[in-house]
Amino acid sequence: MNPPAKNSDHFYRPELDVLRFIAFFLVLILHTSPPLLDSYTAWSSSPSVRLVFYRLFSSAGFGLSIFFCLSAYLIATLLLRERSRTGDISLKAFYIRRILRIWPLYFAALLAGFLRSYTGHLQHYPLAFLFYVFLAGNWYCAIYGFPLNPILPLWSISVEEQFYLFIPLSAKRGGHRMLVIVAAVLVIFFLTCLAVLVHLHAVKDDAVWTNSFVQFSAFASGLLLAVWLHLSPRPKSSLGMQVSLGSAAAALLVGASLIFHIRDHAPATSWVSLALGYIAVSVGCAMCIYVFLIRPWKPFPFVIYLGKISYGLYVFHSWAIGIAKVILLHFLPSIRIDSVTYFACLLTLSFLGTLFMASLSYRYLESPFLRLKDRFAIVLSRPV
Repeated sequence: MNPPAKNSDHFYRPELDVLRFIAFFLVLILHTSPPLLDSYTAWSSSPSVRLVFYRLFSSAGFGLSIFFCLSAYLIATLLLRERSRTGDISLKAFYIRRILRIWPLYFAALLAGFLRSYTGHLQHYPLAFLFYVFLAGNWYCAIYGFPLNPILPLWSISVEEQFYLFIPLSAKRGGHRMLVIVAAVLVIFFLTCLAVLVHLHAVKDDAVWTNSFVQFSAFASGLLLAVWLHLSPRPKSSLGMQVSLGSAAAALLVGASLIFHIRDHAPATSWVSLALGYIAVSVGCAMCIYVFLIRPWKPFPFVIYLGKISYGLYVFHSWAIGIAKVILLHFLPSIRIDSVTYFACLLTLSFLGTLFMASLSYRYLESPFLRLKDRFAIVLSRPV
């Protein structure tokens, strides 16, 4: 076993906790906004404006892509630092750390969702739970569609776990050079997979979106960013440059939906538009991370805390949305569910409910495992 964590280097940027929270909040906006184009009739009388609203809110889903890119960047950075410091990478310690971080909350939420399906009026999805248990929930969604259950967002955890299968071994065997090769291979798989999905006319908002090889494009950009910053001096820049790059990153993410329509609920018909759209998302996500790194600043402690509990926020937000809808139906029965007021109320209540559940989870369920996880850390990262 490698030297204990107490003797290890540290790598922690609290600014990235702010980005984690922003990524979550974008996902929350997506899941509380009207889901269909026809649902925006109360927002505007113009069909063109309604279409812009629909695709603008759809682009909020790229908060998940930011999570993927950030995960690849952080994991690769920690692995490269461990290899530079010790000359090797402990695969055993890596997988113990990942299991202690992800599995307790993941399987607790999965069990809760399973029980919920048998205690409420939800449809039973035994096959879906089987896929999710074996960390292949995204493939269930790609093949059969999204299950109407609070476990639905957990498909993204499957994609992350699949990414972890080969990244630590790649870094161990070849360091930063091998990670660059892996990123290139992921891009090739991504482009090839898109061609197959277009040939099959797969639906862009589920079969394409939940495909691991499609989402690996965001992981590839995170890997390349990690290698670049590992080999280069710590970046520094002016506030003006930070704002400019941030605006460009936002434009890429929004443009992927507004221009290339990669999040529409429609069959995929153009390989070029899908490829360009997902490349724009991947580059935009990497730019978001870079923007938060090039100019160190001190975020508010509460926002850092929100970033720390972002995993729980993501896991519990679908539960909170369901509860918020029941509350609004009970206390505001006459409100139009496609109105701006309903969206604002739903977003607010859902966030407060998610914050409450995630805070309890972080304190009583996740923190004990996180403290145990630190015992296997070679390079210490975010404190508990």
